[in-house]
Amino acid sequence: VKEEEEEVSAATAAQQERPATQPAWQGLVACWELVCVRHWRPRPEFVQAMRLIQGERVRVLCTDGIWAWGYVLKAPARWARFPVGVLAQPGRPPRPWHADDVAFVAEPFEAPSDILGYMSVEPGDTVRFLRPTQEPHIWAYAQRIRVHGEFNQ
Repeated sequence: VKEEEEEVSAATAAQQERPATQPAWQGLVACWELVCVRHWRPRPEFVQAMRLIQGERVRVLCTDGIWAWGYVLKAPARWARFPVGVLAQPGRPPRPWHADDVAFVAEPFEAPSDILGYMSVEPGDTVRFLRPTQEPHIWAYAQRIRVHGEFNQ
């Protein structure tokens, strides 16, 4: 009985130290860092749902198998739900890139048509980073320098 009281006390203390913007159960369930594998936009009737862009990394705190509850790593203050079906285990951790680094595109990305500032790329394209990336190294300012292995005109 004493051990159970200590465990409950520790959980209660953790809840009292948690910022008000986080759900009360955070820290009491498992956390997974996953990646969004395709764009997803909630319908208006999906209350507390968040739009996701392919490539975004999310921290999932719990799931019912259909919906996940968590946040995008780039914006941890905004908690919402999103479908488990657009999430996958990341192939590798994000890495920092420096200005003038060059990389070959391995996976296609279609820029969302309703958001400015994204660039569509396909496997075989080459990009040059214009600025260093910042934590969590998910998005970058880049320029396509070759399309499908050919030099741009």
